[in-house]
Amino acid sequence: MAVDEETVWEAASLSKPVVARHVLRLASEGVLDLDEPLDVDLAALRAAADPRWRQVTARRVLSHTSGLPNWRGPLASARAAGANIPVNPEPLVFATEPGSFGYSGEGFEVLLHALTRKTGQPATDLLGQAISRSGMQHSSFVWKPAFDATAAIPHRADGRALAKQHPAQPRAAGSLHTTMADYSAFVLAAIDEGADEVFQPAVSLDDVHGRSLGWGTVRTSAGQLAWQHGDNRGFKHIAGLCRCRGDGVVVFTNGDAGQTLCREVFRRTLGAQPW
Repeated sequence: MAVDEETVWEAASLSKPVVARHVLRLASEGVLDLDEPLDVDLAALRAAADPRWRQVTARRVLSHTSGLPNWRGPLASARAAGANIPVNPEPLVFATEPGSFGYSGEGFEVLLHALTRKTGQPATDLLGQAISRSGMQHSSFVWKPAFDATAAIPHRADGRALAKQHPAQPRAAGSLHTTMADYSAFVLAAIDEGADEVFQPAVSLDDVHGRSLGWGTVRTSAGQLAWQHGDNRGFKHIAGLCRCRGDGVVVFTNGDAGQTLCREVFRRTLGAQPW
């Protein structure tokens, strides 16, 4: 079946900028302070007691400087690849010192946990607000039966189809299901807003690359670009934003060989390498 703008895609880590935008909106409304320590229940998170938790803030989670691992324990690689594994069976411990860069999906789940405690709202409602307030009418952080007829199916690099995930629990780091129309509209809104939180690095990784709040950044002669990849088993995506030109690119692929295509389209369209 050919894909079109209404095909539903497993967004993988393209979920993170959507969550980041909602967190920044909540901060602007005074619901939370980006720089105060997150209120977490260590027992509920199965997290080890550690004084470094006092240094974990929303700003550090959004810029991937929380010190938390990408995913915890020996199942980390399978969970990062999108496998449906029971939530958080291993203890959560720090991977690096807070303030140093380390890409962390786990950090986004901790932030979601803290927001549920802060607002008294369940995770499903909070993430539902993230997409509804962004005007993403055909998107969801949990699987909907209506997606059965329109969902893209993941594939291995050799073209063989894989089983499609149907997430019942919302995950801030990667359970978003969306359409090209919805996600492109989200990216266009981010470009139009032109917020420094998106385009200006909160942490520099080298002379060119950095991380802003929810995005990666690339410094070019024409100005800062923002980007984010999506990488689940059978899905490889990329989104790129160019504030100076007022345009960008969104690429969804439902195959493990898609990352090369994503990088090439990004390079040809925006004139830079995202990573």
